[in-house]
Amino acid sequence: MLYQENPSEAALIGTLDLNDDIGWQEYRGLKMSVQRRSTGGLSMNANYTLSRCMGTKTPNTFSQIASGYTNPNDPEFDKGYCDQDHRHLASVTMSAESPAVGAGALGALASHWRGSGIVTIQSGTRIDIITGRDNALNGQRNQRVNLVSDDVYAHPRTLNQYFNPAAFSQPAPGTYGNLMRNALVGPHYWNVDLAVSRQLSFVSMHNLLNSGTFGRTTTQAGAPRIIQLGVKYGF
Repeated sequence: MLYQENPSEAALIGTLDLNDDIGWQEYRGLKMSVQRRSTGGLSMNANYTLSRCMGTKTPNTFSQIASGYTNPNDPEFDKGYCDQDHRHLASVTMSAESPAVGAGALGALASHWRGSGIVTIQSGTRIDIITGRDNALNGQRNQRVNLVSDDVYAHPRTLNQYFNPAAFSQPAPGTYGNLMRNALVGPHYWNVDLAVSRQLSFVSMHNLLNSGTFGRTTTQAGAPRIIQLGVKYGF
C-alpha cells in the first residue's frame, strides 16, 4: 500500500507486517450417537457430526512475512470456511466375540475369537484456489482467483484433475479475485481398521489372598483357595 501511495520512499522500506487480534471463527455443529452395549458378544458405537466452521484467516503457526490478510484494509474480505471445516464426519466401531463351541481340541480352537473394526468417513478438506501471482500489487501471497463459472469440478473428477480450470481466471492487475476463501472441497476421505484376536488362558488363580476364620468352625466362609499354574498367550 505504501508503494502505491509513494513509490520513491516505499522503495527504501522492506516488507512490513502488522499483527492484531481481529481474527474470528464460528463453529456450529450437531452430533448424534448410537450405542449398543455388549450383548451376546456384540457391541457397537456409531457417531455422526454435521458441522460448519466459518471465519477469517487465522494462521495455526507463527506468522510469516506477507502471509496475512489478502486485503490488509479489509480483513473481512478473507471471510470463508475454516481450514479445519468438514461438513460431515461419521465413525462406527464394532466388536464381536464368538461363543464357546463344544469341548476338546475343536472347542479350544474355535471358541473365543474376537473381531473388531473402526470405519471412519468424512467430507474432503477445504481448498483455496490461488493465483500464484501478486495481482493486487500489495505484496501479499495466496491471493485468490476470479470465479467465472459455477461448474468448478472436473468431469470426471480424478486425482490428476479434480477441478475445472475453465471455471477460474486471473484478476486484473491491481484487483482482488472474487472467489471466497476455502470455497471448494477436495475428495472425501474414508478409512477402515480391522483386527482379529484370540486369547488363550492356561493360568487362573482364585481366592489367592482370602483369609481364614479362627475359632470353632461350623461352616465354610467363602469359596476355597484354588491355584492353577499355567501361561496366558494372546495374539
